[in-house]
Amino acid sequence: MFSQLDSVSLVLAKENNSIKKIDILLEASKTYSNSELSLQFSKQAYSLAIKTDDKISIAKAADQLSIELYKAELFDSIPYYQDIAIDNFKLKNNVDGLFKVLLKKAKFLKKISKPEKAFDVYKELIDLAEKSESTLMLAEVYENMGLLFSSINDIEKSISYCSKALQMYYKIKDWKGISKCYLNLGNSNSSKDYTDMAIECFERGLEIDAKYNNNEKKAEFLSGIGTVYFNLSNNEKALYFYKEALKVQEIMKPNEVVFLKNNIAVVLMDLERYKEAKPYLIEAYYSADNARTKADYAFNLAQMYEQLGDYKSAIDFMDTYVRINDSLNNAIYTKNLSETEAKYQNEKREEQNILLSERLKNKSLQIYFALAAILLLVGLAFFIFRGLRQKNKANIALADKNKIIEEKSILVEEQHKDITDSIKYAQRIQQAILPPDKLWNNILPQSFVFYQPKDILSGDFYWIEETTEHIFIAAADCTGHGVPGALMSIVNYNLLNRAVLEHGLTNAGAILDSVNKYLTLSLHQTYQESAVRDGMDVSLCVINKKTKKMDFAGAFNSIYLIRNNAIQEFIPDKQPVGAFIEDNIKPFTSQSFQLLENDVVYMFTDGYADQFGGPKGKKYKYKQLQHLLLSSYTKPFDEQNQIFKSAINDWKGSLEQVDDILLLGYKII
Repeated sequence: MFSQLDSVSLVLAKENNSIKKIDILLEASKTYSNSELSLQFSKQAYSLAIKTDDKISIAKAADQLSIELYKAELFDSIPYYQDIAIDNFKLKNNVDGLFKVLLKKAKFLKKISKPEKAFDVYKELIDLAEKSESTLMLAEVYENMGLLFSSINDIEKSISYCSKALQMYYKIKDWKGISKCYLNLGNSNSSKDYTDMAIECFERGLEIDAKYNNNEKKAEFLSGIGTVYFNLSNNEKALYFYKEALKVQEIMKPNEVVFLKNNIAVVLMDLERYKEAKPYLIEAYYSADNARTKADYAFNLAQMYEQLGDYKSAIDFMDTYVRINDSLNNAIYTKNLSETEAKYQNEKREEQNILLSERLKNKSLQIYFALAAILLLVGLAFFIFRGLRQKNKANIALADKNKIIEEKSILVEEQHKDITDSIKYAQRIQQAILPPDKLWNNILPQSFVFYQPKDILSGDFYWIEETTEHIFIAAADCTGHGVPGALMSIVNYNLLNRAVLEHGLTNAGAILDSVNKYLTLSLHQTYQESAVRDGMDVSLCVINKKTKKMDFAGAFNSIYLIRNNAIQEFIPDKQPVGAFIEDNIKPFTSQSFQLLENDVVYMFTDGYADQFGGPKGKKYKYKQLQHLLLSSYTKPFDEQNQIFKSAINDWKGSLEQVDDILLLGYKII
């Protein structure tokens, strides 16, 4: 509305009505937001409102002034002006204005680490929303309460309140509110390692935003999915989603890409791709807008340069990290010292007051003590008698409780046995669909399969099929492990058979396209609210028995070919079969190459490389797996199987197995 300071003065000079002048100043304050002018205009508006004694104008001006003080980080005065706004909105029974100021007050209290006081304000907001019968108000309160509990790491309550908010936003079809709730729920579930639910929430948020042309939070959803995969040690998927998020953020909010660039760099460093990480990390460091972030990025740069052998740069950035860290700690120390001094003076005054009071009370206390001693003796006799009676009752009640607990324990044991028996029976069903050893060895005499599920049931499976002209082999990892993964493995196993045996497909990419299509139909995957979001990472090889030509296609899963003591990796498409996030389904790419005598092919899922262990509890990683393959590939396949089994289990040691493990190798005679 205003482009120059003079224009504001000119408009004010022409206006005689004080209320309208206040409105002009408030509008100017919002126009010049984040500047000294905005604070100046809001102060002028407040001074003029006080003179007019118009309650609504005072409330609006005090509210705007508190907002500008917050932007200027002048926190001490904010509660004073917020309370003035609240009092005046209450006097005029202005529910909308009162609600907005109370909401800001609660958020401010959360910001300055006073969650208990913030919660009290939220309770007041709930009463206000319920009296107003406003679903939107109630949804906003529950959404922000979810964020409050998330900030104090009470994630279960955060999820509960965000879920309530989500239901209300759906009720009034507030799609932006729904999107925000899915983001909050995704982050909360991710922090509790509820990975499947976290991805479900992020993907539903993406669907809602795509459906209603709102890409405001698309980067945050993609980044959230990337973080889930990073926490699962699935670095390839994490990198894919972080890069997708960066593409979106560079268009939507180019000034907010620093965090994503650092995340990409961290993943690349974890993959030991330090040269690729370097430009991302340097850009993140020089774009960091606060000291704490700059210190963290400096530390990452020091680690990166150390790995690249540039020790001078590593030392320089480590010095930067230490210097910034020391500066931050000194600031905290100075603040704490001032607070300690003030606390000491208060305690000293309180101590003097207590000593004075004690002198006045001493004589009265002597009388009270004598009377109290008599009452104590009488009371003691009473409590001893009552205690004996209560003890007898408690013993009887305890015996009854023990009997109930014993009965419940027997029931729980029976239920546990039933569940375990059912899972073991399901295991037999799953094993029945896997290729029998005899069939596998008939088709691939020179081969091995190392298969070690994390739980009784597995999300990983291996598949082989043969026709008169071709051999088909797959190593697959379905969404999750345990019961959900096992169910998905059966579905995908049958779809592979269908593509090859019913449709006669021989091109690896076309086979995966077919599975992708029919998986979507089988699970009714859509972009509606009830969508099932399940899929599969897979490497698929098709071998022409006559020409020994191999066709490869992959969904996140690569393969290794070892020839003449050299290893070659065939890179897959960076998308899963199913669980896609875009409306346009991309076809899978086929790569063809000629197999030579003594070539050995290895196919695998991510469980082997992602297993934690060793002396430092780190991941095994693909580089170490490649070294192991190169040192073993000339040995008989039965011996290789034992080598790979011993290597990963020795590496794992006493640590828990983190995922299903599948590794298979073969050569064509």
